[in-house]
Amino acid sequence: MRNSRNSKSRYYVDVSTKDLEKPYAVVEKKTKDVVAKYKFKEEAEELIKFQNKTPTFGNQPIPNFLKDKS
Repeated sequence: MRNSRNSKSRYYVDVSTKDLEKPYAVVEKKTKDVVAKYKFKEEAEELIKFQNKTPTFGNQPIPNFLKDKS
């Protein structure tokens, strides 16, 4: 299985030990910003799969006001 950090994906799942309620964070590789946080890894991977298949903002990164600030 391919590592999400080494694949052609523009996002990867990072596991946080500080946030126990939502430990899985989807991180944008280009800006290293957290896009969203999830309780389950499958939900985070679903967002990555969707964004790779049909990018919401094309080749542009996700705007800052839509990223998770917590």
